Amino acid sequence: MTSATSSSTNDPVNVSFENATAADIDYLRCIELCSPDVCANFEKAVECIQDYILPDPMEWLFICLHIILFTIGVIGNILVCLVVLRSKHMQTVTNLFIVNLAFADTVVLIFCSPATILWTVTESWFLGAVMCKVVIFFQNTVVGVSVLTLCAIAIERYFAICRPLRSRITMRKVTITISIIWFVSAIFGSPNLTNVVTDTFMQKELSTYLKICKLDVGVQFEYFYYWFLIVALYLVPMVIIAIFYLIISHHLWNITIPGSTIRDSGENSTGYRTHAELQLASRKKVAKMLIAIVVLFAACYFPLYLIFLLRLLKVLQALDGSYILPIMFMFAYWLCYFNSALNPLIYNFMSVKFKKEFRNVFSRRGRHNTLSNHNECSLLPSTRANLRHTDHTNLTAVRIMRTQDGGHSRLRETNHKCVELDDIKESKSFFENAKQGFNFKQ
Repeated sequence: MTSATSSSTNDPVNVSFENATAADIDYLRCIELCSPDVCANFEKAVECIQDYILPDPMEWLFICLHIILFTIGVIGNILVCLVVLRSKHMQTVTNLFIVNLAFADTVVLIFCSPATILWTVTESWFLGAVMCKVVIFFQNTVVGVSVLTLCAIAIERYFAICRPLRSRITMRKVTITISIIWFVSAIFGSPNLTNVVTDTFMQKELSTYLKICKLDVGVQFEYFYYWFLIVALYLVPMVIIAIFYLIISHHLWNITIPGSTIRDSGENSTGYRTHAELQLASRKKVAKMLIAIVVLFAACYFPLYLIFLLRLLKVLQALDGSYILPIMFMFAYWLCYFNSALNPLIYNFMSVKFKKEFRNVFSRRGRHNTLSNHNECSLLPSTRANLRHTDHTNLTAVRIMRTQDGGHSRLRETNHKCVELDDIKESKSFFENAKQGFNFKQ
């Protein structure tokens, strides 16, 4: 490649990096993207590189898909945070961890999604050195927050369902756990604060194109760091979560707990069922929702971690400079943001409680109901103190009242009508009495 101020040989055979000018080096790099004839002329080379970074039809499709995910994901995750934080009866341990997950998804969608799609489409970093550090740091940090939060939810559900007598998780413990999750995840992402932006081309007229944002920690450290991310933020957490949910599933689907008899007023009611059976069915629904979230996370992040693994093993070297590798990265990153955007939809379709609260946000009646239930069923210290001074018998009491609502009977529960059965805090005496009646399926 030749510029207006410098000239050099244009024969790639005779050009080497030793004692070469900036134009010579840029020529060698240009012929990796454009034909030698085009690179021999500076103006044509600039036009070729500009055409190279412009989106093609396939990349425009990914841009449109990212815009859709960005809109759905940001609105959905903000709604999740809103309905839990504004309604005390939604502030259960599991829901507070879900808020942390939704907040992390919102951060990654707002701060990382636009930058990532620009980077993967143009194959160039246009956002400067500071954003090169901040965006990639937040991207890896939020991935850590998401996977560690999923681990925390799995562990919390295990103690709540399989070891209920030991489950005494307070608001303070939840806050400390979430703080530790963010601190540890920030440590995992901290090497990206050393990121630097390097130029592919040396001449000033071309240096604005094809900039690279990369770690500045040495090749060996970078190699071990990516191996660490694959193991610590994907393989090990997925194994831990799988073990806990296997235990939870075995417990829920193989154990029945006796309780007082009440009528199930659901759409699929089959008559009288025990209170404990209704509670068990509700917990199964919650477990299914949480397992769906974990499976979605594992499936959506698998392609990206697989690409990282194949690059570390140098399997993808043959695709360097090809059109296939950028498409692979675009699709892998799109799946990661697809995971962040889809979580609120899972809550809506698999949790009656979240679905009701989402509807309440947009209705006057819902706002009235929220105010009427404002002081009920939260994890706040004052409410827990009140519960400690309340007769446990009353907490588990259920009153059947027949009301005219389209000709159908409705079930109304006293004291804890706003709480799903899986969130009811049973007394220790109830479990001690029921413990003897556990029936294991043969």
